[in-house]
Amino acid sequence: MNQALAAMGIRPPLWLASRSTALATIIMVAVWQSFGYYMVLFLGGLQSIDAALYEAASIDGAGPIRKFLNVTLPGLTPVTFFAFTIAVINAFKVFDQVYMMTGGQLGGGPAGATDVLVFDIYVNAFTNLRFGYASAESVILLLIVLAVTIAQNRGQRKWVSYDVV
Repeated sequence: MNQALAAMGIRPPLWLASRSTALATIIMVAVWQSFGYYMVLFLGGLQSIDAALYEAASIDGAGPIRKFLNVTLPGLTPVTFFAFTIAVINAFKVFDQVYMMTGGQLGGGPAGATDVLVFDIYVNAFTNLRFGYASAESVILLLIVLAVTIAQNRGQRKWVSYDVV
């Protein structure tokens, strides 16, 4: 990435050494790391849409954009809901990227710019030996993830269509 930016005459940023770019860099790595998994999910979702629906849309005179909006997107809403829920849960669990990219136990990036809750739980438990505090943080994390998942599950009733007939 640095070579591509330098070839365009742009000075590459200090990816993990700058407070303003460290967390964004870790986010980019996490997205890139899980990109293939979500692509496989959506590929499976696309293959599960009945071809007869596209044929019926063609007979009705629908063009490619109308087919996408009226057949493909509604057919992918269950997969989109699942992928979004899993992505949110995984966002709360980010640890390994922070640990490996910012210096292990002493990590956290420049001035704590990449401190996330799971990394803080790890530091409190295994570096500071505050097991009770880390356990309390873990319960808080569980409650946050549970609340977000329940909210998503209730919200999916408004936009997820399981009957695409």
